[in-house]
Amino acid sequence: MSIACMALQFIISIVFLYAGTIKLLTPKAQLSDKGLKGFEGMPALLINLLALAEVIGAFLLIFLTVLQAGVWMIKFLVFCYTMLMIAASFHHLKRKEFGNLGLTFILFFVCLFILIFK
Repeated sequence: MSIACMALQFIISIVFLYAGTIKLLTPKAQLSDKGLKGFEGMPALLINLLALAEVIGAFLLIFLTVLQAGVWMIKFLVFCYTMLMIAASFHHLKRKEFGNLGLTFILFFVCLFILIFK
């Protein structure tokens, strides 16, 4: 189970690192062109802060997983990602963007799996 959790930690780290980097490097007006919808009406500062949190969290998760240290810190980071996925789910439901819910739910359940079995 430990190897499965470690592999899933790397996967969500890569996903959040990619998503956060795209949000950081792409101007707000062009995010929908890159497939990231749902940011219309959000301040650019909030988008950048969320992206920065995703990137920093992903680097920390990779670092802690490689070192196999700080299980409580790994659980805290994954808990934060879980809460982020819950907020993203409500955001997509409110905007009736049902196509975006699939990946959000998958990431939520992967995070939940890590929280339970780590």
